[in-house]
Amino acid sequence: MNLYKIIFSAIYIILLFFYFFSETSGNLLKRSVNKTALSTMFFSNFIFFTFEDGIQISPINVASFIAITFCFLADIILLFNFVKGAVAFSIGNIALSVYAFMTLAKYNISLSLVWWSAIIFVVVLGAYLIAIYLLRMNYKKYGIKMVIYLVTVTLNGSLGVAIFATCNDFNAKILGLGFVLFMLSDYLLVTYKIYRKEKWILRSNSGLYFIGMLLITMSFI
Repeated sequence: MNLYKIIFSAIYIILLFFYFFSETSGNLLKRSVNKTALSTMFFSNFIFFTFEDGIQISPINVASFIAITFCFLADIILLFNFVKGAVAFSIGNIALSVYAFMTLAKYNISLSLVWWSAIIFVVVLGAYLIAIYLLRMNYKKYGIKMVIYLVTVTLNGSLGVAIFATCNDFNAKILGLGFVLFMLSDYLLVTYKIYRKEKWILRSNSGLYFIGMLLITMSFI
């Protein structure tokens, strides 16, 4: 299993390296093929380990399946429509949040022990909304949809910090770290869309997102 993880991760990172260039090349076909390959890899990795011992239907498995499936679909949709892709991601993010709450329950960690994650949520989201106002970011095109999107990803990120900090299991910590990277990547994507279109922002977004998704799907092992 360790050999599989090494080989899989190596191929994944190589594809991600090439995506840093295809994403900003202006060639939609090249970008689409590269991104689809990466998304298919993390999705197939999730499917393989989730159903390795047969199909086991439970609330936590259903939540994870919905989450990863919609993240995969959103990746493809984003190639052609940002708003529709963001809606798909929001559904995936909500399912990820449900999965995060279930993960905490799985490790017998009550919400009263991670109350401080609510402070992280408020500070991160509040700081960015203030930045939007002060820097006069062009958010009006997306309106309330963007705010809802940021709420969902911030909830994931704050829960990810809680999971990482309180769960002793290694796979749980990988999951928590993946959530945090996912949140950071989405904030960069929103910044790219409404404030400053620079290649380093887009590449940083992709790097954090795909590494975050790799960690999340690896946590199911």
